[in-house]
Amino acid sequence: MQNRWLNGASAALASLLACAPPGHRDRYDDDDGDDDPGVEDCANGYDDDGDLQVDCFDPDCEALVACAPREICEGGIDEDRDGLADCADPQCAGSEACEDAVESSCADGRDDDADLAIDCADPDCAADAACQREEEAPEEVDCDAVCAHESECGTELGGADCVASCLCSADEMLAPRFATAYFGCRLASDCASLAGSDTCFDAADDVAPTEAAARVISMCEAREDCASIPCDLLGVFSDQIESDLEGCLARSDCMVCLEDVAGSCPAP
Repeated sequence: MQNRWLNGASAALASLLACAPPGHRDRYDDDDGDDDPGVEDCANGYDDDGDLQVDCFDPDCEALVACAPREICEGGIDEDRDGLADCADPQCAGSEACEDAVESSCADGRDDDADLAIDCADPDCAADAACQREEEAPEEVDCDAVCAHESECGTELGGADCVASCLCSADEMLAPRFATAYFGCRLASDCASLAGSDTCFDAADDVAPTEAAARVISMCEAREDCASIPCDLLGVFSDQIESDLEGCLARSDCMVCLEDVAGSCPAP
C-alpha cells in the first residue's frame, strides 16, 4: 500500500514539473552546461540568480523605487530610504499622523510637517528668528521737511516733485535702514555739504547688504553690460526691488533692469 502511494505521489510530482514553465524548471541551467546564476529581474516572480530570494526580497533589487516600502509617517524611521522620515516625506502629505505636525526646523530646506510649505514659507515659522526680516520698518521720513531743506539749499531731491520722489524711495525703493539714514542726513546736513556732493549717500552706504542684495551685486559685477554701473550701490534697494532686479538680470540686460527699477517711482 505504501509503495503504491509513493509511486502515485512521484508520478504526480513528475507531472507538475512537466507542466511548469521552462524558465521556472531550469532557470539557470542551459544546454551548454553553464550553471552560473543570472541577474535578478526584480519583477517576474522568479529567483533569477539562484540565491533563494525573489524580486524585491533580493538585495540586488533594494535600490529600485518599485521595491522601496511606503513611508509609515510616524516612528522616526525612514522606511522608504529616501532620506526623509515621517512627516518630512512628501508621501505623508495629508496623512492623519501629520495633521498636527509643525515645521521642526525653519532653515533646513525641507517640508518637515508635510504641509507643502517649506521653512519660512510655513506659517509655523513666522516667529522663528531665521525668518525674521533683517531690517526693521523705517522710521517715518518727513519728506515735506526734507524737501523744504533741499529747496532752501538748491538741491531738490527728485526734481520738480521732491516729496513724491522722497515718499516713493522711503516706502518702496530703498532698504528701510538706508532710507532712514539717507533722508535723516539730507534733512540734517548743511547746505554747503549737500551742494558739494552726495555726502548723505556716502554716509548711509555703510548699511550691510542683505543676502538677496549680495546675489544681485554679484550678478551685476559679472556682466559686461553693467560695467558702467556702481553695482555695490544696488545693495541699498528694498527686498522687493532686489527680487525684481534678480529676476530681471536673469533674463534681460542691465540697463533695461535699472530702467524698470526707476519706473517704480513716479516721474518727477
